[in-house]
Amino acid sequence: MAQGWISVHRQLRESWLWKDKPFSKGQAWVDLLLEVNHEDKKTLFDGTLYEVKRGSRISSIRKLSQSWGGSTTKTKSYLDLLQ
Repeated sequence: MAQGWISVHRQLRESWLWKDKPFSKGQAWVDLLLEVNHEDKKTLFDGTLYEVKRGSRISSIRKLSQSWGGSTTKTKSYLDLLQ
């Protein structure tokens, strides 16, 4: 198996192929990777300002479910599996 890494541009999410729903498990995983901060920054979420560190992100089960085209139950189960 080949080793190493590849660079993936966040613009990938604008492709018509990416917009097909529901997401596969692999597609949801890559989506999480594409969404994390590449630097520390402040983010307004549900009316509260948070400092979100590099490599982190703030979201909700509901927002991820909408983005991935699945149920909140399925999204929570998937995130539990990753954890």
